[in-house]
Amino acid sequence: LLCLITSCAPKITTNIAKNYPPLSPDEPIEVYTDEKNVPADAELLGSVRVRDSGVSTKCDSATVIELIKTEVRKAGGNGILITEHKRPSIWGSSCHQMTGDALKITDFSATMPEDSIVKHLSTNNLPIRPKMTLPKIKFAANFGYGWRTAKLHESITGDMRTAFKKVLSGPVWDASFNYYFNDNWGIGLNYAGYYSSHDERVQNTETLAIGQFEIDNSITYIGPACLMRASSNTKWFFNANIGLGYIGYSSKLNVIDTRTKTTGGSVGFLTEVGAEYKFSENWGLGANLSAISSSLGKVSMDVNGKKESVKFNSKEHENLHTIRLSFGLRYYIN
Repeated sequence: LLCLITSCAPKITTNIAKNYPPLSPDEPIEVYTDEKNVPADAELLGSVRVRDSGVSTKCDSATVIELIKTEVRKAGGNGILITEHKRPSIWGSSCHQMTGDALKITDFSATMPEDSIVKHLSTNNLPIRPKMTLPKIKFAANFGYGWRTAKLHESITGDMRTAFKKVLSGPVWDASFNYYFNDNWGIGLNYAGYYSSHDERVQNTETLAIGQFEIDNSITYIGPACLMRASSNTKWFFNANIGLGYIGYSSKLNVIDTRTKTTGGSVGFLTEVGAEYKFSENWGLGANLSAISSSLGKVSMDVNGKKESVKFNSKEHENLHTIRLSFGLRYYIN
């Protein structure tokens, strides 16, 4: 989904205050990494920034420099002073990310007087972290609807089967805390819930007894997540998250004269994609499509007061997989 909504090329942002007639694509551009080497008559036209769009692939240092050169030529400049250079890292972006000043130089032989040199933020091969343009912290709360993919056991037939089908979907909710290291990557903590219930009169096809059918199912999930974020501007964000955590299951079933409570827990796996719109400094709206996957091989059961532990074979695990569509609010802290 992210590949469809964003380009594989890095994101380019320009802030050009003054323009000259554009230069030809093959016009040479001088690149400086130390301000004291910039000619004295250099005129500052503006700045060009190249950063990871979230799914960038063409972002080696040579390509990034060429992208900056292209923008400088458009402004009529013939020189670049690299003021920021963040190199790829395991915990950050896999791209080279740079910011450069666009310069118009008339005399390349003129040197900058020593007493007028003002140090920039870059260089001398030191990696510099570009300023974040997206919020660093996000709190999210969502409500929506979910569907379980579990199949009913073939032994469940008649009115009972119809009744059980009605609890394979229900309302869902979730809340999360997200912290981003940069504009693209972060970690978070997710809590999610699912609930379904049904109540009707049924008949037992074996005993022909008629009575009330009542069932309440709940599934909860909590765990950390790895976050990825992409943005075409500072208003619209697109997210893709994966997480691993604990999933708990509870089912209360009353059928005619039998009362059963089933509980269990296991490891759950979360996958989620979403989009959100930041409509003010601190608030936004978002929509998520997510799936939480797990199954139980062992549960605790209480049948009319008699407790026991039940193990399932590999083909009879309790499937807790849910697909969820939800909408909600976002609160941002920059």
